Amino acid sequence: MKKVLFALSFIFIFSNSFALFTPEPEEKRLKQDIIEFPGLKADKLYDLTCAWLAESFGSSKDVIELKDDKNKKIIGKIVTTFNVFISHVSCNSTMTIEIKDNKVRITYLPHSVDFDKKNDPRQIYGDSELKKVHASLDEITAKYKEYILKKKDVKDSDW
Repeated sequence: MKKVLFALSFIFIFSNSFALFTPEPEEKRLKQDIIEFPGLKADKLYDLTCAWLAESFGSSKDVIELKDDKNKKIIGKIVTTFNVFISHVSCNSTMTIEIKDNKVRITYLPHSVDFDKKNDPRQIYGDSELKKVHASLDEITAKYKEYILKKKDVKDSDW
């Protein structure tokens, strides 16, 4: 009887382990990067950013929620991934890109994670998980910066 009670207690505690923790608050999940691009005007940066979104994500129309040409601001939904042991984790985030002459500010707000594409997203718990989420977002920022630096001097061909 003790073994059965112990096993049931273990199962109950393990299955509700996330209920023992509080999710990470928004101010802790928020990640912001400012990237300097000396000599690049806002219009050029905006055009390159739109091209990067179109080339980097399967369908930029599915990614972009708001595109403000006048204020040079783009808001979209993105999914990044990382691994935890043998599990594949998807992270759903909102990405805001704000552009001015010579610089871009990218703000990420991760909302939820989903393990092994079970379509059962949950909030982000703990520093360890948050660090992995932020690392996956750092990869997006690095790819963006690399793209802009590579394409900034490319001239349109006169075909």
